Amino acid sequence: MFNFLKCLLPGSRSSSQDKSKKKTQHDESLTSWVIDNGEEHEPVYTIRDRHLGKLHKAVWYGHLDKVKKLLPKQDPNTLDKCHRTPLHLACCKGYVSIVQELLALNVQTSVGDKEYKTPLMKAVECGHADVVEILLSHGVDGDIRLDGGDTPLHLAIKYHHTPIIIALLKAGVNPNIINKEGKTPLHYAILKHDLDITAILLKNKANVNEIDNNQRTALMVAAYYGLDRIINLLLMNGAKIAAKDAEGFSASDHAKAKDHKACYMLLKKEEFREENDEDSIGSPHGIRNNVKRKDRKVPPDTSSGIPSGTFPSKSANMGPTKTTTENLTNTEDEESDWDRGPVAPAPPIPKSEENKETEKSKEVVDLKSPVQVLLEAEIEKNRALQREMDAQKQKALMEFNESNTLKRKIGDLESKLKYTESTLKRQTIQLADAQQNRDRFAQENDVHLISLQDQKEYLEKEVHILAKKNAALESDLHCEKAQVDMLEDLEHNNHRTLVQLKNNNARLIVELRLEKEKSTLLQQHLFEEQNVRYRLYDKLSEATLQLEDEMVVVPLNEESTRLNVVLRRLQWKLLEMWAPEED
Repeated sequence: MFNFLKCLLPGSRSSSQDKSKKKTQHDESLTSWVIDNGEEHEPVYTIRDRHLGKLHKAVWYGHLDKVKKLLPKQDPNTLDKCHRTPLHLACCKGYVSIVQELLALNVQTSVGDKEYKTPLMKAVECGHADVVEILLSHGVDGDIRLDGGDTPLHLAIKYHHTPIIIALLKAGVNPNIINKEGKTPLHYAILKHDLDITAILLKNKANVNEIDNNQRTALMVAAYYGLDRIINLLLMNGAKIAAKDAEGFSASDHAKAKDHKACYMLLKKEEFREENDEDSIGSPHGIRNNVKRKDRKVPPDTSSGIPSGTFPSKSANMGPTKTTTENLTNTEDEESDWDRGPVAPAPPIPKSEENKETEKSKEVVDLKSPVQVLLEAEIEKNRALQREMDAQKQKALMEFNESNTLKRKIGDLESKLKYTESTLKRQTIQLADAQQNRDRFAQENDVHLISLQDQKEYLEKEVHILAKKNAALESDLHCEKAQVDMLEDLEHNNHRTLVQLKNNNARLIVELRLEKEKSTLLQQHLFEEQNVRYRLYDKLSEATLQLEDEMVVVPLNEESTRLNVVLRRLQWKLLEMWAPEED
């Protein structure tokens, strides 16, 4: 009713709108600092053989013998196209023996690949704890970070490699080292929702109140994600609740923005306890003196479903309550901590001032008239009535809350009962189906057994037939062996004949050479004889020419013509005989 009347008041609607605007602004500011908590990329390299040299390829495929042969010939610190050394590849694949061989040559361990990751970082990413221990034992820096990125401890937490985290911390790695975003390993462990790693870091002296670049602590991260178990662990290790980030938000503000009510209640209870511890300092018996009950907060009651309440005020109005604007505005003080934070307590009054006030009040009481005494008594009665009414009101409110919780629990139980009934029906149907399936399977098994027996008999027959065939094949094989022996004898004879033919061929070649020499001699003799013929032919031709000249000079008669004819015939015969043969 009060909330309804408050909405009718001027300015109340704008205040609710301002609250919603603040909440949306707070949500937007929160989303700007949360890191991507999705699936990590695959840490193993994607390799193409054409991009690797001989040494890199031997290391990648784990050929230790080839690596030992190539190391004296090649530089073990050579880089491939992706700026990776052989040690990068060996650490990525987890080859312990190859890593030891490379470290024995004092290779460089602080070289980064194209993603600015050293061999130690690749071994951490790929989860090879034995390789990490070997690298750390050889003096590799466990706190190294290139280009201001994550350290090996950050990467081990990112990929949930608990044995590697323990090995790094045993080697003396700084548990409070930060990356370029200012986040410590504890921030990363909470961002990964890992309670075990958080406990390991806190045992190894991790600073629970370390802040990042935006002044946010690990408790704020846990509150944002609603991790109540981690919040309890951080509070047990001294986490500061009152700390605020650069935008002025505390851990409870982060829990409230994401509607994590259980975490919000837990943080508010701890705040209330700390405030009471601070207020109890200075009072003799640990009780707050002269503080208005209106300003004291009740611890949140998680069982009733209401975030918090307030104690009734001592200075309440006498008589029946009236719904005035003054009372409505006072109800803002009775809002839950879910809408606003706790009110700062008033400082305790010194004891000397208390004694002075009590002495003054005694003097005033002595001077009062009987009428005033009666009025004060009436006022005290009214105040007692008012307190009783406030107590009854508080009790009724608690009962109302309890009834609401009971109704909610009853509704939950009814929904659970309906769900169990539906599940039981579904399970009975499934059981009936399973029974039918079992019967069907039994019948199928019987049929299958019969078919298997038939197959067994058939196979036995086949085995008998195959045995006969095997005996026949063995006899055939014996015959083939005999044939092979005959073929070997023939091959031997052929070899012998081939040797004889080669000898005959050599003898024929020698004879041919001799014949060739004879033919050359004959050709020379014929050439000489032909030269002789040429010379005789020339002489005969000269003699005939002389005879012709002489016959021209002498006068012709019958005898001379006869002689001339005879001479010409002799000449032609001689020409035919001694004429040189054409080539």
